[in-house]
Amino acid sequence: MHNTFSIEVIPEPCVIVIFGATGDLSRKKIMPSICSLFTNHLLHKNSTVVACGRSDHTAQSFRESVASHIPGCVCHKEKNCFLKKISYVRTNADDSRSFRNLSEHLKQMGSSDFPLNHLYYLAIPPSSFQPTVEAMCQAGLMHEAEGGSWRHLVIEKPFGEDLKSSLALDIFLHERIDEHQVFRIDHYLAKETVQNILITRFANRIFETIWDRRAIDHISIKTSETAGLEGRTAYFDRSGLLRDMFQNHLMEILMLIAMEPPRSFEASAIHKAKLELINAIRPYNPESIGTEIIRAQYTAGNGMPGYREEEGIAADSMTESFVRMKMLIDNERWQGVPFYIQAGKRMATLDSEISIVFKHSSYSIFSERLSKTLIPNTLVLRIRPDEGVKLTLQAKHSGPKLTIGNLHCDAVYDEQSDNPDAPDAYARLLLDAMLHDHTLFVRSETIIESWRLFTPILQAWREYPDKYPLRFYPAGSNGPEEALHL
Repeated sequence: MHNTFSIEVIPEPCVIVIFGATGDLSRKKIMPSICSLFTNHLLHKNSTVVACGRSDHTAQSFRESVASHIPGCVCHKEKNCFLKKISYVRTNADDSRSFRNLSEHLKQMGSSDFPLNHLYYLAIPPSSFQPTVEAMCQAGLMHEAEGGSWRHLVIEKPFGEDLKSSLALDIFLHERIDEHQVFRIDHYLAKETVQNILITRFANRIFETIWDRRAIDHISIKTSETAGLEGRTAYFDRSGLLRDMFQNHLMEILMLIAMEPPRSFEASAIHKAKLELINAIRPYNPESIGTEIIRAQYTAGNGMPGYREEEGIAADSMTESFVRMKMLIDNERWQGVPFYIQAGKRMATLDSEISIVFKHSSYSIFSERLSKTLIPNTLVLRIRPDEGVKLTLQAKHSGPKLTIGNLHCDAVYDEQSDNPDAPDAYARLLLDAMLHDHTLFVRSETIIESWRLFTPILQAWREYPDKYPLRFYPAGSNGPEEALHL
Protein backbone atom coordinates (compact mmCIF):
# COMPACT_ATOMS: atom_id res chain seq x y z
CA MET A 1 0.00 0.00 0.00
CA HIS A 2 1.44 3.39 -0.93
CA ASN A 3 0.22 6.88 -0.18
CA THR A 4 -1.31 8.89 -3.00
CA PHE A 5 -3.34 12.05 -3.29
CA SER A 6 -5.62 13.27 -6.06
CA ILE A 7 -6.18 16.79 -7.31
CA GLU A 8 -8.70 15.86 -10.01
CA VAL A 9 -11.46 18.45 -10.49
CA ILE A 10 -14.58 18.06 -12.61
CA PRO A 11 -14.72 20.95 -15.10
CA GLU A 12 -17.69 23.18 -15.78
CA PRO A 13 -20.27 22.07 -18.37
CA CYS A 14 -18.68 22.25 -21.79
CA VAL A 15 -19.44 21.58 -25.44
CA ILE A 16 -16.45 19.82 -27.00
CA VAL A 17 -16.38 20.65 -30.72
CA ILE A 18 -14.08 18.49 -32.83
CA PHE A 19 -13.12 19.63 -36.33
CA GLY A 20 -11.84 16.74 -38.46
CA ALA A 21 -14.01 14.37 -36.44
CA THR A 22 -14.10 11.74 -39.19
CA GLY A 23 -10.30 11.41 -39.29
CA ASP A 24 -8.10 8.82 -37.63
CA LEU A 25 -6.91 11.08 -34.82
CA SER A 26 -10.46 11.78 -33.72
CA ARG A 27 -11.75 8.22 -34.01
CA LYS A 28 -8.71 6.48 -32.49
CA LYS A 29 -7.57 9.00 -29.87
CA ILE A 30 -9.85 11.93 -29.13
CA MET A 31 -13.28 10.22 -28.97
CA PRO A 32 -12.01 7.29 -26.84
CA SER A 33 -10.29 9.81 -24.54
CA ILE A 34 -13.47 11.84 -24.06
CA CYS A 35 -15.26 8.56 -23.34
CA SER A 36 -12.56 7.80 -20.76
CA LEU A 37 -13.25 11.10 -19.02
CA PHE A 38 -16.96 10.28 -19.07
CA THR A 39 -16.58 6.79 -17.59
CA ASN A 40 -14.15 8.09 -14.94
CA HIS A 41 -16.70 10.75 -13.93
CA LEU A 42 -14.37 13.59 -14.96
CA LEU A 43 -16.82 15.08 -17.47
CA HIS A 44 -19.70 17.22 -16.28
CA LYS A 45 -23.05 15.50 -16.73
CA ASN A 46 -24.23 18.40 -18.93
CA SER A 47 -21.21 18.33 -21.22
CA THR A 48 -21.73 17.25 -24.83
CA VAL A 49 -19.72 16.57 -27.99
CA VAL A 50 -20.27 18.12 -31.43
CA ALA A 51 -18.44 16.36 -34.26
CA CYS A 52 -17.64 18.42 -37.36
CA GLY A 53 -16.43 17.17 -40.71
CA ARG A 54 -16.92 17.32 -44.46
CA SER A 55 -18.54 13.88 -44.72
CA ASP A 56 -22.29 13.65 -45.13
CA HIS A 57 -23.07 11.97 -41.79
CA THR A 58 -26.16 12.02 -39.63
CA ALA A 59 -25.75 12.02 -35.85
CA GLN A 60 -26.69 8.34 -35.80
CA SER A 61 -24.33 7.23 -38.56
CA PHE A 62 -21.46 9.11 -36.93
CA ARG A 63 -22.21 7.54 -33.55
CA GLU A 64 -22.04 4.12 -35.17
CA SER A 65 -18.60 4.93 -36.62
CA VAL A 66 -17.39 6.02 -33.16
CA ALA A 67 -18.82 3.00 -31.36
CA SER A 68 -16.31 0.58 -32.88
CA HIS A 69 -13.39 2.55 -31.38
CA ILE A 70 -14.72 2.71 -27.83
CA PRO A 71 -12.59 0.39 -25.64
CA GLY A 72 -14.10 -3.01 -24.95
CA CYS A 73 -13.81 -2.47 -21.19
CA VAL A 74 -16.59 0.15 -21.35
CA CYS A 75 -19.90 -1.49 -20.47
CA HIS A 76 -22.79 -1.40 -22.93
CA LYS A 77 -24.86 1.00 -20.80
CA GLU A 78 -22.03 3.52 -20.37
CA LYS A 79 -21.16 3.35 -24.06
CA ASN A 80 -24.73 4.15 -25.08
CA CYS A 81 -24.95 7.00 -22.57
CA PHE A 82 -21.76 8.49 -23.99
CA LEU A 83 -22.79 8.09 -27.63
CA LYS A 84 -26.06 9.93 -26.95
CA LYS A 85 -24.01 12.99 -26.05
CA ILE A 86 -22.62 13.21 -29.61
CA SER A 87 -24.17 15.23 -32.42
CA TYR A 88 -22.82 15.91 -35.90
CA VAL A 89 -22.65 19.07 -38.03
CA ARG A 90 -21.25 19.09 -41.56
CA THR A 91 -18.71 21.91 -41.94
CA ASN A 92 -16.35 23.17 -44.62
CA ALA A 93 -13.93 26.05 -44.08
CA ASP A 94 -14.72 27.25 -47.63
CA ASP A 95 -18.44 27.48 -46.82
CA SER A 96 -19.21 30.26 -44.32
CA ARG A 97 -22.85 29.14 -44.18
CA SER A 98 -21.82 25.80 -42.66
CA PHE A 99 -20.14 27.66 -39.77
CA ARG A 100 -23.26 29.78 -39.25
CA ASN A 101 -25.19 26.51 -39.05
CA LEU A 102 -22.70 25.27 -36.46
CA SER A 103 -23.14 28.48 -34.46
CA GLU A 104 -26.93 28.01 -34.45
CA HIS A 105 -26.53 24.36 -33.44
CA LEU A 106 -24.36 25.36 -30.47
CA LYS A 107 -26.82 28.05 -29.37
CA GLN A 108 -29.66 25.53 -29.36
CA MET A 109 -27.67 23.24 -27.07
CA GLY A 110 -27.47 25.84 -24.30
CA SER A 111 -29.87 26.55 -21.48
CA SER A 112 -30.16 28.97 -18.58
CA ASP A 113 -28.94 26.25 -16.19
CA PHE A 114 -25.32 26.08 -17.38
CA PRO A 115 -22.95 28.30 -19.38
CA LEU A 116 -22.10 27.59 -22.98
CA ASN A 117 -18.38 26.92 -22.57
CA HIS A 118 -16.79 25.68 -25.79
CA LEU A 119 -13.64 23.62 -26.27
CA TYR A 120 -12.68 23.48 -29.97
CA TYR A 121 -10.25 20.79 -31.08
CA LEU A 122 -8.56 21.13 -34.48
CA ALA A 123 -7.86 17.54 -35.50
CA ILE A 124 -7.21 18.67 -39.06
CA PRO A 125 -4.19 18.94 -41.41
CA PRO A 126 -1.95 21.99 -40.94
CA SER A 127 -3.06 23.38 -44.33
CA SER A 128 -6.65 23.59 -43.06
CA PHE A 129 -5.80 25.26 -39.78
CA GLN A 130 -5.84 28.95 -40.70
CA PRO A 131 -8.95 28.78 -42.96
CA THR A 132 -10.84 26.96 -40.20
CA VAL A 133 -9.86 29.46 -37.49
CA GLU A 134 -10.78 32.33 -39.83
CA ALA A 135 -14.22 30.79 -40.49
CA MET A 136 -14.73 30.22 -36.75
CA CYS A 137 -13.92 33.83 -35.92
CA GLN A 138 -16.17 35.21 -38.67
CA ALA A 139 -19.02 33.11 -37.27
CA GLY A 140 -18.35 34.49 -33.78
CA LEU A 141 -17.44 31.09 -32.36
CA MET A 142 -14.34 32.30 -30.48
CA HIS A 143 -15.85 35.40 -28.92
CA GLU A 144 -15.72 35.51 -25.11
CA ALA A 145 -18.08 37.97 -23.43
CA GLU A 146 -16.58 39.61 -20.34
CA GLY A 147 -17.59 37.60 -17.29
CA GLY A 148 -19.33 35.06 -19.50
CA SER A 149 -18.51 31.59 -20.79
CA TRP A 150 -15.08 30.67 -22.13
CA ARG A 151 -13.86 29.61 -25.58
CA HIS A 152 -10.72 27.45 -25.79
CA LEU A 153 -8.92 26.28 -28.92
CA VAL A 154 -6.78 23.11 -28.92
CA ILE A 155 -4.18 22.98 -31.69
CA GLU A 156 -2.24 19.91 -32.83
CA LYS A 157 1.38 20.13 -33.95
CA PRO A 158 3.17 21.02 -36.17
CA PHE A 159 3.21 24.66 -35.08
CA GLY A 160 4.80 25.90 -38.30
CA GLU A 161 7.59 24.22 -40.25
CA ASP A 162 10.41 26.70 -39.59
CA LEU A 163 11.01 29.99 -37.79
CA LYS A 164 9.36 32.15 -40.46
CA SER A 165 6.15 30.09 -40.70
CA SER A 166 5.96 29.72 -36.92
CA LEU A 167 6.14 33.50 -36.44
CA ALA A 168 3.48 33.99 -39.13
CA LEU A 169 1.20 31.45 -37.43
CA ASP A 170 1.70 33.19 -34.10
CA ILE A 171 0.79 36.57 -35.57
CA PHE A 172 -2.27 35.08 -37.28
CA LEU A 173 -3.53 33.65 -33.99
CA HIS A 174 -2.91 36.72 -31.85
CA GLU A 175 -4.68 38.98 -34.34
CA ARG A 176 -7.84 36.95 -33.83
CA ILE A 177 -7.88 35.41 -30.36
CA ASP A 178 -6.19 35.87 -27.00
CA GLU A 179 -3.22 33.74 -25.92
CA HIS A 180 -5.08 32.40 -22.88
CA GLN A 181 -7.60 30.78 -25.25
CA VAL A 182 -4.95 28.78 -27.13
CA PHE A 183 -3.84 25.31 -25.99
CA ARG A 184 -1.02 23.92 -28.14
CA ILE A 185 -1.13 20.20 -27.49
CA ASP A 186 1.83 17.83 -27.28
CA HIS A 187 0.54 14.49 -26.02
CA TYR A 188 4.05 13.49 -24.89
CA LEU A 189 3.75 16.01 -22.05
CA ALA A 190 0.81 14.13 -20.53
CA LYS A 191 2.57 10.77 -20.33
CA GLU A 192 3.16 9.60 -16.78
CA THR A 193 6.94 9.52 -17.12
CA VAL A 194 7.17 13.03 -18.56
CA GLN A 195 5.01 14.46 -15.76
CA ASN A 196 7.06 12.49 -13.26
CA ILE A 197 10.22 14.30 -14.39
CA LEU A 198 9.04 17.24 -12.32
CA ILE A 199 8.06 15.03 -9.38
CA THR A 200 11.36 13.12 -9.48
CA ARG A 201 13.41 16.31 -9.56
CA PHE A 202 11.53 18.53 -7.16
CA ALA A 203 9.73 16.22 -4.72
CA ASN A 204 12.69 13.98 -3.84
CA ARG A 205 15.42 15.48 -1.67
CA ILE A 206 17.95 12.83 -2.72
CA PHE A 207 18.08 14.20 -6.29
CA GLU A 208 17.84 17.93 -5.62
CA THR A 209 21.51 18.45 -4.69
CA ILE A 210 23.03 16.22 -7.40
CA TRP A 211 21.05 17.41 -10.43
CA ASP A 212 23.88 19.37 -12.04
CA ARG A 213 27.33 19.23 -13.66
CA ARG A 214 29.10 18.33 -10.41
CA ALA A 215 27.43 14.91 -10.23
CA ILE A 216 26.08 14.14 -13.73
CA ASP A 217 28.36 12.96 -16.54
CA HIS A 218 25.86 13.10 -19.40
CA ILE A 219 22.15 12.79 -20.17
CA SER A 220 20.62 10.81 -23.03
CA ILE A 221 17.09 11.25 -24.41
CA LYS A 222 16.18 8.55 -26.89
CA THR A 223 13.06 7.41 -28.69
CA SER A 224 12.98 4.54 -31.18
CA GLU A 225 10.13 3.27 -33.35
CA THR A 226 10.00 -0.08 -35.11
CA ALA A 227 7.31 1.28 -37.44
CA GLY A 228 7.94 3.12 -40.69
CA LEU A 229 5.64 5.75 -42.15
CA GLU A 230 2.35 4.09 -41.15
CA GLY A 231 0.09 6.05 -43.51
CA ARG A 232 1.82 9.40 -42.84
CA THR A 233 3.83 9.41 -46.07
CA ALA A 234 2.80 12.81 -47.42
CA TYR A 235 3.29 14.60 -44.10
CA PHE A 236 6.49 12.90 -42.99
CA ASP A 237 8.36 13.12 -46.31
CA ARG A 238 7.73 16.86 -46.34
CA SER A 239 8.51 17.26 -42.65
CA GLY A 240 11.30 14.83 -41.73
CA LEU A 241 12.24 13.59 -38.29
CA LEU A 242 13.89 16.76 -36.99
CA ARG A 243 10.66 18.70 -37.43
CA ASP A 244 8.45 15.80 -36.39
CA MET A 245 10.17 14.83 -33.12
CA PHE A 246 12.97 17.18 -32.06
CA GLN A 247 11.42 20.62 -32.35
CA ASN A 248 8.49 19.60 -30.14
CA HIS A 249 8.44 16.30 -28.17
CA LEU A 250 12.13 15.94 -27.41
CA MET A 251 12.78 19.62 -26.74
CA GLU A 252 9.91 19.70 -24.26
CA ILE A 253 11.41 16.72 -22.43
CA LEU A 254 14.85 18.34 -22.44
CA MET A 255 13.47 21.52 -20.95
CA LEU A 256 11.76 19.67 -18.10
CA ILE A 257 14.95 17.70 -17.39
CA ALA A 258 17.32 20.65 -17.47
CA MET A 259 15.39 23.81 -16.51
CA GLU A 260 16.07 25.67 -13.27
CA PRO A 261 13.61 25.01 -10.42
CA PRO A 262 10.49 27.10 -11.09
CA ARG A 263 9.30 29.24 -8.20
CA SER A 264 5.99 27.32 -8.11
CA PHE A 265 4.11 24.50 -9.83
CA GLU A 266 1.94 27.01 -11.71
CA ALA A 267 1.92 27.12 -15.50
CA SER A 268 3.44 30.61 -15.80
CA ALA A 269 6.40 29.74 -13.56
CA ILE A 270 7.12 26.48 -15.39
CA HIS A 271 6.91 28.13 -18.81
CA LYS A 272 9.28 30.90 -17.69
CA ALA A 273 11.85 28.33 -16.51
CA LYS A 274 11.54 26.40 -19.80
CA LEU A 275 12.06 29.55 -21.86
CA GLU A 276 15.19 30.48 -19.88
CA LEU A 277 16.59 27.00 -20.49
CA ILE A 278 16.04 26.96 -24.24
CA ASN A 279 17.72 30.37 -24.49
CA ALA A 280 20.79 28.89 -22.77
CA ILE A 281 21.26 26.11 -25.36
CA ARG A 282 24.39 26.69 -27.43
CA PRO A 283 23.40 27.52 -31.04
CA TYR A 284 24.77 25.35 -33.84
CA ASN A 285 27.23 26.84 -36.31
CA PRO A 286 28.31 25.43 -39.71
CA GLU A 287 31.08 23.40 -38.07
CA SER A 288 29.06 21.92 -35.21
CA ILE A 289 26.22 20.98 -37.55
CA GLY A 290 28.70 18.68 -39.28
CA THR A 291 30.40 17.28 -36.17
CA GLU A 292 27.62 17.10 -33.58
CA ILE A 293 24.60 16.03 -35.63
CA ILE A 294 24.08 12.79 -37.55
CA ARG A 295 21.11 12.42 -39.89
CA ALA A 296 20.27 9.18 -41.65
CA GLN A 297 17.63 7.28 -43.60
CA TYR A 298 16.72 3.59 -43.38
CA THR A 299 17.41 1.22 -46.25
CA ALA A 300 15.98 -2.24 -46.88
CA GLY A 301 16.82 -4.71 -44.15
CA ASN A 302 15.45 -7.52 -41.98
CA GLY A 303 12.67 -8.21 -44.46
CA MET A 304 11.49 -4.58 -44.52
CA PRO A 305 11.62 -2.09 -47.40
CA GLY A 306 13.86 0.96 -47.41
CA TYR A 307 12.50 4.48 -46.95
CA ARG A 308 12.78 5.24 -50.67
CA GLU A 309 10.90 2.02 -51.45
CA GLU A 310 7.87 3.08 -49.38
CA GLU A 311 4.76 3.88 -51.42
CA GLY A 312 4.67 7.52 -52.46
CA ILE A 313 8.34 8.25 -51.68
CA ALA A 314 10.65 9.55 -54.41
CA ALA A 315 13.67 7.41 -55.31
CA ASP A 316 16.02 10.30 -54.44
CA SER A 317 14.28 11.51 -51.27
CA MET A 318 16.69 13.11 -48.78
CA THR A 319 14.25 13.08 -45.86
CA GLU A 320 15.86 11.91 -42.63
CA SER A 321 14.26 9.10 -40.58
CA PHE A 322 16.98 9.14 -37.91
CA VAL A 323 18.78 11.94 -36.07
CA ARG A 324 21.30 11.89 -33.23
CA MET A 325 22.68 15.14 -31.90
CA LYS A 326 24.91 16.40 -29.13
CA MET A 327 23.57 19.46 -27.36
CA LEU A 328 25.35 21.76 -24.88
CA ILE A 329 23.74 24.14 -22.40
CA ASP A 330 25.74 27.21 -21.47
CA ASN A 331 24.65 27.95 -17.92
CA GLU A 332 26.13 27.37 -14.49
CA ARG A 333 24.17 24.16 -13.82
CA TRP A 334 25.03 22.31 -17.03
CA GLN A 335 28.27 23.82 -18.36
CA GLY A 336 30.25 20.98 -19.97
CA VAL A 337 27.56 18.29 -19.61
CA PRO A 338 26.64 16.81 -23.02
CA PHE A 339 23.02 15.99 -23.78
CA TYR A 340 22.63 13.28 -26.44
CA ILE A 341 19.25 13.33 -28.17
CA GLN A 342 18.25 10.61 -30.60
CA ALA A 343 15.15 9.50 -32.48
CA GLY A 344 14.64 7.05 -35.31
CA LYS A 345 12.12 5.07 -37.33
CA ARG A 346 12.39 1.40 -38.38
CA MET A 347 14.69 0.69 -35.46
CA ALA A 348 15.36 -2.64 -33.76
CA THR A 349 13.26 -1.84 -30.69
CA LEU A 350 10.27 0.24 -29.68
CA ASP A 351 11.27 2.36 -26.70
CA SER A 352 11.57 5.89 -25.36
CA GLU A 353 13.63 6.73 -22.32
CA ILE A 354 15.70 9.34 -20.55
CA SER A 355 19.01 8.19 -19.02
CA ILE A 356 20.78 10.34 -16.44
CA VAL A 357 24.30 8.92 -16.09
CA PHE A 358 26.20 10.02 -13.00
CA LYS A 359 29.95 10.44 -12.73
CA HIS A 360 32.23 7.81 -11.25
CA SER A 361 32.97 8.19 -7.58
CA SER A 362 35.97 10.48 -7.13
CA TYR A 363 37.27 8.35 -4.28
CA SER A 364 37.26 4.55 -3.95
CA ILE A 365 38.28 2.47 -0.94
CA PHE A 366 38.35 -0.64 -3.11
CA SER A 367 41.32 -2.20 -4.84
CA GLU A 368 42.30 -1.02 -8.31
CA ARG A 369 41.05 -4.28 -9.82
CA LEU A 370 37.68 -3.99 -8.07
CA SER A 371 37.34 -0.29 -8.79
CA LYS A 372 37.65 -0.95 -12.53
CA THR A 373 34.51 -3.12 -12.40
CA LEU A 374 32.36 -0.31 -11.01
CA ILE A 375 29.99 1.34 -13.43
CA PRO A 376 28.28 4.74 -12.97
CA ASN A 377 24.93 5.03 -11.24
CA THR A 378 22.19 5.58 -13.79
CA LEU A 379 18.65 6.85 -13.40
CA VAL A 380 16.41 5.79 -16.31
CA LEU A 381 12.97 7.29 -16.84
CA ARG A 382 11.02 5.06 -19.26
CA ILE A 383 8.34 6.71 -21.38
CA ARG A 384 7.47 3.55 -23.33
CA PRO A 385 6.93 0.69 -23.09
CA ASP A 386 6.14 0.05 -19.41
CA GLU A 387 6.28 3.66 -18.23
CA GLY A 388 8.37 3.76 -15.09
CA VAL A 389 11.69 4.52 -13.43
CA LYS A 390 14.84 2.43 -12.84
CA LEU A 391 17.83 3.32 -10.67
CA THR A 392 21.02 1.31 -11.13
CA LEU A 393 23.19 1.01 -8.03
CA GLN A 394 26.35 -0.92 -7.21
CA ALA A 395 25.89 -3.73 -4.66
CA LYS A 396 27.73 -6.80 -3.39
CA HIS A 397 26.91 -10.12 -5.06
CA SER A 398 25.93 -12.88 -2.66
CA GLY A 399 28.74 -15.25 -1.72
CA PRO A 400 31.94 -15.35 0.35
CA LYS A 401 34.03 -13.16 -1.99
CA LEU A 402 33.79 -9.40 -2.33
CA THR A 403 32.33 -9.00 -5.80
CA ILE A 404 30.34 -6.02 -6.96
CA GLY A 405 27.57 -5.92 -9.53
CA ASN A 406 24.51 -3.97 -10.61
CA LEU A 407 21.39 -3.69 -8.47
CA HIS A 408 18.34 -2.44 -10.37
CA CYS A 409 15.63 -0.66 -8.39
CA ASP A 410 12.74 -0.78 -10.85
CA ALA A 411 9.19 0.57 -10.65
CA VAL A 412 6.46 0.49 -13.32
CA TYR A 413 3.81 3.20 -13.01
CA ASP A 414 0.88 0.95 -13.97
CA GLU A 415 1.74 -1.35 -11.10
CA GLN A 416 1.75 1.61 -8.70
CA SER A 417 -1.54 3.05 -9.91
CA ASP A 418 -4.61 2.94 -7.70
CA ASN A 419 -6.74 3.31 -10.84
CA PRO A 420 -5.66 1.18 -13.82
CA ASP A 421 -8.50 2.72 -15.86
CA ALA A 422 -7.22 6.29 -15.31
CA PRO A 423 -7.46 8.60 -18.36
CA ASP A 424 -4.67 8.43 -20.94
CA ALA A 425 -2.47 11.25 -22.23
CA TYR A 426 -5.05 12.83 -24.55
CA ALA A 427 -7.76 12.60 -21.89
CA ARG A 428 -5.41 14.24 -19.36
CA LEU A 429 -4.79 17.16 -21.72
CA LEU A 430 -8.45 17.57 -22.66
CA LEU A 431 -9.32 17.74 -18.98
CA ASP A 432 -6.63 20.37 -18.36
CA ALA A 433 -7.85 22.46 -21.30
CA MET A 434 -11.35 22.46 -19.81
CA LEU A 435 -9.87 23.50 -16.44
CA HIS A 436 -7.89 26.44 -17.95
CA ASP A 437 -4.60 24.76 -16.99
CA HIS A 438 -1.74 25.50 -19.44
CA THR A 439 0.94 23.62 -17.49
CA LEU A 440 1.18 20.64 -19.86
CA PHE A 441 0.67 22.68 -23.02
CA VAL A 442 3.25 24.45 -25.17
CA ARG A 443 3.62 28.22 -25.23
CA SER A 444 4.31 30.23 -28.37
CA GLU A 445 7.55 31.70 -26.96
CA THR A 446 9.21 28.31 -26.52
CA ILE A 447 8.01 27.16 -29.95
CA ILE A 448 9.58 30.20 -31.61
CA GLU A 449 12.87 29.84 -29.72
CA SER A 450 12.95 26.13 -30.58
CA TRP A 451 12.55 26.96 -34.27
CA ARG A 452 15.28 29.58 -33.89
CA LEU A 453 17.58 26.74 -32.80
CA PHE A 454 16.62 24.18 -35.45
CA THR A 455 15.92 26.28 -38.56
CA PRO A 456 19.66 26.86 -39.33
CA ILE A 457 20.17 23.09 -39.25
CA LEU A 458 17.35 22.49 -41.72
CA GLN A 459 18.69 25.25 -43.99
CA ALA A 460 22.22 23.80 -43.91
CA TRP A 461 20.97 20.33 -44.83
CA ARG A 462 18.93 21.73 -47.70
CA GLU A 463 21.55 24.10 -49.11
CA TYR A 464 24.72 22.02 -48.58
CA PRO A 465 23.79 18.31 -48.87
CA ASP A 466 27.37 17.34 -49.78
CA LYS A 467 28.84 19.07 -46.75
CA TYR A 468 26.28 17.49 -44.41
CA PRO A 469 25.66 14.07 -46.01
CA LEU A 470 22.69 11.85 -45.34
CA ARG A 471 23.82 8.55 -43.77
CA PHE A 472 22.05 5.21 -44.08
CA TYR A 473 21.16 2.28 -41.82
CA PRO A 474 19.32 -1.02 -42.40
CA ALA A 475 15.68 -1.17 -41.30
CA GLY A 476 15.38 -3.05 -38.02
CA SER A 477 18.87 -2.05 -36.82
CA ASN A 478 20.15 0.29 -34.10
CA GLY A 479 20.85 3.11 -36.54
CA PRO A 480 23.89 4.22 -38.54
CA GLU A 481 27.39 3.34 -37.36
CA GLU A 482 28.40 7.02 -37.48
CA ALA A 483 25.95 7.75 -34.64
CA LEU A 484 27.80 5.39 -32.31
CA HIS A 485 30.90 7.60 -32.49
CA LEU A 486 29.12 10.88 -31.74
